[in-house]
Amino acid sequence: MTVRHILSLGLFVLAGPAPAHNHEMCMEIAAGVTAAMLDCISTTFERAEGALNALWDKQLPQVDPELADMLRKAQRDWIDYRDTTCAAEGAVWGGGSFAAVALSDCRLRLTQERLGWLEKISRPER
Repeated sequence: MTVRHILSLGLFVLAGPAPAHNHEMCMEIAAGVTAAMLDCISTTFERAEGALNALWDKQLPQVDPELADMLRKAQRDWIDYRDTTCAAEGAVWGGGSFAAVALSDCRLRLTQERLGWLEKISRPER
């Protein structure tokens, strides 16, 4: 199995659905049309990123300044990681029309994972 096959199998596996938007359903409706797929991913990404930012804005002021600095650095590092990882994932497709879908889907997937992480650390079990 090639990297391309592995990516195509896992491309639309998401960390979880965005609230009030069924990503899988809109991808099915897109029926493989690149522009429609990108619209679907974009809508879901905007919602996931909005939820991430809202949680971030709510939680950060509640932690001590030293932890807040660590979290800010971790977030900046994560954004760099997300962007370079997804650029590489998109490049695997050799710049074809599906490269944009792979890049966008990667950004969505990693953002949803990050949202899950932030939700988890915002309510640590002690």
